[in-house]
Parts: sequence; C-alpha cells; structure tokens
Amino acid sequence: MAEREARKLTLLPGKENKILMVILSTQCTWEPGKALAIASEAPAPLMGAKILLTGAEVLRQRDFGEILKVLEKSLAYAQKEKNQRLLGEVAIAWSARDLDKAMDVLAQIEPVETRIHSLLQMAGKVADSSPDKSRDLLERALREGSKIDSVGDKIKHLKEIAGAWSAIDKEQAKKIYRQAYQAAANSFSPKPSNP
Repeated sequence: MAEREARKLTLLPGKENKILMVILSTQCTWEPGKALAIASEAPAPLMGAKILLTGAEVLRQRDFGEILKVLEKSLAYAQKEKNQRLLGEVAIAWSARDLDKAMDVLAQIEPVETRIHSLLQMAGKVADSSPDKSRDLLERALREGSKIDSVGDKIKHLKEIAGAWSAIDKEQAKKIYRQAYQAAANSFSPKPSNP
C-alpha cells in the first residue's frame, strides 16, 4: 500500500524517486534475501542496483555466500546497463570482500574520473585492515590522476588524492599537492612563441 502511494507521488512533476528508494531500501533491509525481487520493482536501473547493494550490505553481516550472489547479480546488472558509475559502486562493494575481484571490476570502468573515485573509496575501506593495500590503491589513483588531460580536472582529482594520502602519509600528500600546484602554474605560464 505505501509502495503504491509512493509510486503515485513519484509520478507527479518535479518529484524524484527518493521516497520510493527509501521504501524499497527499507524493505530490502527487512528482507535482504529478496533483494533481487525488490530491486526488480525499481523504475530505474541505478535505483535497482543501489537496492541490490543495500541487500548485499545487510547480508554482509549474515552469510558470505549470499553476499557473493548478490554482488555477482549487481555486477551483471551494471554490465548489462553499461553504467560506469554503478560499476564503480560494485567495485567498491567487492573491495571489502575480494580486492582482486574489485580490481577486475575496476578494469571495466572507462572514465578515469570514475576509476579514481572508486580507488579512493576502496583505499578507505581497506585502510584499517590492510594499510599496504590502501597505499597501493592510492598509488594507482595517483597514476590514474596523472593521465587526465584537462588541467582543471587533473588539479581537482590530484587534490582529492592528496587529501586521501594526508590521513596516512603527510609527506606524500604534500608532494601531490605540489604536483597539483605545478599543473596549475604550468597552465598559466606563457608559451614561448616561435620566431
């Protein structure tokens, strides 16, 4: 009944699907084993995947085998929809269980910005349990950030990466901040003209 009312509300102009998302997520929290059925009721693929990830998070505390099934279904769903941001979210979710699998998912993501975001989130998830893996993920994010051509985007992402580093290595964070500053300075310096 409440779900039907929420669907009516979301059909009104200017209303978003936030109410329905909360209802379906709550339902998924109560019945995580039915996450796939609940997600299939979602009107948008991204919403369905987020509901599946909610179910996976609840199951994380219950049954590892069920978690893997839900994560595999979430991955298949993200691949089917060709949703790069959602693939990033799936990689982040996998990183808590299987970092190698998370890296395989990450390799499927094309936008470098999405890979950087995912790597930073993954590094945060494993920081307490495996500081060395966290450093490796941050190093990889730095390599990805260095590939960005747009000066503004490069500076933005280098600052994010430096911020993540500052929690574990202040000197490395300073080096990355200097790298961002240098990128900015180089973009504003006049280019020599050819005579």
